[in-house]
Amino acid sequence: MEIHRAYRRLAFESHPDRHGGQIEMEVKFKEISEAYKILVASFSGEEGADFSEIPERGRDIQHDIQVDFLDAAAGGEMNVEITRPYSCLECEEMENGENKPVCASCGGIGEVFKKVNVEFLIPSGIEAGETVQVPGEGASGRAGGRSGDLFLKVFPARHPALERRGLNVHSEVRVPAFRLINGGTVRVFTVQGGAHVEISPKTTPGRTFRLKGWGIRRIEGGRSITGDHLVRILKMPDKPPPPPKRR
Repeated sequence: MEIHRAYRRLAFESHPDRHGGQIEMEVKFKEISEAYKILVASFSGEEGADFSEIPERGRDIQHDIQVDFLDAAAGGEMNVEITRPYSCLECEEMENGENKPVCASCGGIGEVFKKVNVEFLIPSGIEAGETVQVPGEGASGRAGGRSGDLFLKVFPARHPALERRGLNVHSEVRVPAFRLINGGTVRVFTVQGGAHVEISPKTTPGRTFRLKGWGIRRIEGGRSITGDHLVRILKMPDKPPPPPKRR
């Protein structure tokens, strides 16, 4: 059965659908298929040749996904649509008796592809490039073998107002001139919701205030740690002069 496994691997790697229909890959795929037909024909008449399958675990697959900035900070259950490979049943039927070397459904690669929705959990505070493993959601197994696993490489999207630096989150808030002069309470948007910071009178524009414990939460080394939120206070632009009155 080693010949068949080697053929499936080579056919999968060179299948034109995986290479945008490149002509050279179509030629290579046809050459591999023809070579496989010749080998199968030569072995099919050999007495005692055994092409039976043993249970084989499906291969692992990986996908890159983008998640919302706030979802990545909070963690939780999510879902994503992926293209998942399944064992080609027609191929398995042919291997169990039909004298047909190449499957018409999958071109002989032994797999067909279907779009599926997969639910998964991401931990709070996941960083760009970290991977989430979803057991049993990879390629399906053969001959009763279990499915492989799905590995999702996560990339949080950019946020228009928040910037992550490690476990800390940075933002800017513009306030009117009287608030800088008199001081008072300023509302701040954080990954954990709305918060308030007290600014002192005569605050200089550009000063940064720290809201301790309002940053990214994450489990590291079996314990929960939380970053801070740092907000930079800026002066709100002066109002433009009113338009001239019409005479």
